Amino acid sequence: MKQQIKIDIVGPCTAGKSTLITGLRMYGYQARHITQEHSYVLDMWKKLVNPGILIYLDGSFNNSIKRKSLLQWTEADYETQVQRLSHTRTYVNIYKYR
Repeated sequence: MKQQIKIDIVGPCTAGKSTLITGLRMYGYQARHITQEHSYVLDMWKKLVNPGILIYLDGSFNNSIKRKSLLQWTEADYETQVQRLSHTRTYVNIYKYR
């Protein structure tokens, strides 16, 4: 395992975080999901983890509902997650929009 690099992934629901984490782990990287999109404390991610590399996966609400059926998930819910991730986004090493 490539112990020297810790990779943390953030982003709204259905952005592809789990898929990326699975792929990185297959190649021996330590990768995990920071669930910042569910926290009301904007810098909670920073208080809990010290990422070596921070990746932000992003996407539109329309693309997210195409990827996965989230029952009763609204565009307002999506925008809430984006707001909760706003602080995190200013610190990312890699940003990817899908």
